[in-house]
Amino acid sequence: MSTKFRFGLPLLLGVTLVATAATAEPKRNLKALVRTPTPQELMPPVEAPGQSQTLGEGVVVVTGSGAEVRKQPGTNLSLEGGKSTPSYVYQVNRGRFEVTIPKNLQNKVAVLVVGPKGQSAVISGGHATVYVDNDSIRFTATGHGALTGKGSQWKKLAENTTRKISLKTGAAVDTAIMTAPDVDVAQPLSWTLSDQDFTTTVRYKAVPLAERYQVALLRKDGTKLSLVSHTITSSGQADLQGAAPGNYLVLARGIDDTGAPGPVSATESVRVMGVELPPGAEATKDGIVLPPSQRLPLIAADGLKMTYGSSNYFIDAPNSVGLARGATTKVRFREPNTNQELQLTLAPYTVKADVKIGPQTARWPQDSVEVKIELTDATGQPLSADQKVSVDVSVNLQPLAVQWKRTARGLEGKLTPPPKQTVAPWVVRVEVKDKLGRVAGRDFLEVVGDDEPSAGATASR
Repeated sequence: MSTKFRFGLPLLLGVTLVATAATAEPKRNLKALVRTPTPQELMPPVEAPGQSQTLGEGVVVVTGSGAEVRKQPGTNLSLEGGKSTPSYVYQVNRGRFEVTIPKNLQNKVAVLVVGPKGQSAVISGGHATVYVDNDSIRFTATGHGALTGKGSQWKKLAENTTRKISLKTGAAVDTAIMTAPDVDVAQPLSWTLSDQDFTTTVRYKAVPLAERYQVALLRKDGTKLSLVSHTITSSGQADLQGAAPGNYLVLARGIDDTGAPGPVSATESVRVMGVELPPGAEATKDGIVLPPSQRLPLIAADGLKMTYGSSNYFIDAPNSVGLARGATTKVRFREPNTNQELQLTLAPYTVKADVKIGPQTARWPQDSVEVKIELTDATGQPLSADQKVSVDVSVNLQPLAVQWKRTARGLEGKLTPPPKQTVAPWVVRVEVKDKLGRVAGRDFLEVVGDDEPSAGATASR
C-alpha cells in the first residue's frame, strides 16, 4: 500500500505499517504524569539545552541546538494488527532530535521521523534519538524498539541499539548502545569541617563508545534530591565538590562522539559527616586536636553507629564525642547499610617545649647565647607551623626581644648581650606557653662576665 505525505515524501510501508492522511493532530486530552524526578533525570544536559516541547499526550520532543527540524502535519499509522495509531511527523535535515514516549502511551501514539534521502524511523515507545551529519544518519532506540526504513524497505531496530546509515551508500551498521559505567566512590563515608567544602572522588572503568563521562553529585534530604555539582571529563575519575555535611548520591554516564549521553549508572551513596571545632580545637591531617574537657560536635551523624578503638560493640552515634580519659582516642563510625567505616583520631591539645639555652659556660659579651626550642604535640610529632606559641625571654627579670627563626622542629633565636653598664652575672630565663596560656616548657641559664670565674648553670622546666 503506497501513500504520499503532504510534504511530498513517497513511502511504501507494506502491510504492517500503513499511513493514512490525518485530518487533525493526535488527541491532546491526556496529562503528563506528575512525579518526583529520579536521580537519573536530574543529570544536567550534556550540551546546551535544545528546544523542548511536550505534545498533547505527554510525548516529549527535543530539538538540539543548531538542528534543522520541521514539524509536518500529523497522520495515522497502522503499526499492529491494522489498528490505527495517531502519529506526529517531523522532518530532520541536520543535528539532533529526540523523542520520549511515556510507558503508558507505548504503541498508542507514535512519531514518524523523516531524514535526508528518505531515511526514516517510526518511534512508538521509549526514548529515541536521531542524529544527522554530513555523512550519515543515526537512529538510537532506548527502552523500546523502533522501525527504520526507506521506501518499501523497513527493518526493526532492536531496543538499546544504534543504527548508523551512510547517506552516500545506504549501508547500515547496528551497534549496541553504550552501557552505564560502574561507579566506585573512593570514600563512601568521610568527614569534613562544618564550614568547609569537601571533595568526593569518583572512579569508573572505561565504557565502549564513550569518549567522555559526565559525573554528578546529588544531595539527598529525605526523599528530596537536588543537584550539587557535576563535571564532564575524559579521564577515569572525577573530583566532585560539595559544600555541607549530609547524605549524597553519585552517578555517571558516558558521552559518545556526537555528544549524546548514554544510560546513567546506578547511584552510589556518600555520607559526609561534619565536625564543628570548639574553641581551641584544631584539625590536622591526622584528626582533631581537642583542649582538655572539650567535646567535638557532630553534624549529619544521624543513623551512624560508633565505637572506640578496636571494639566491635557499636552504639548509635551521639551528638558529640570527646577524649577518653584525656588521652589520644580513636573513634570509629560505621554506616549500617554498607558497613563502611570512618576512623577519626582525637588527640589532646598538648604542646611540649624542650628548651635549651647555651652554651652552658657562656660569658658575655664574648660568647653568643642561643636558644633552641623543640616543639611537639601530644603524639610526639613536630608541632605544625600554624599552631602558635608564645615565648617570653628575660635577662635579670627584664624582658628581652628576640628574633625567632622557625625550623622543622621548632624555634631558634640568638640573644643580644646586655649593655656593659649592667652588672654580671645575668640570669637568662625562657618560658614557652601554648595558645591557651599554659606553660609548655621553660629553662634558665646564668651567664657570667668575662672577668668572672666560669659558673654557668641551668635548670629544667
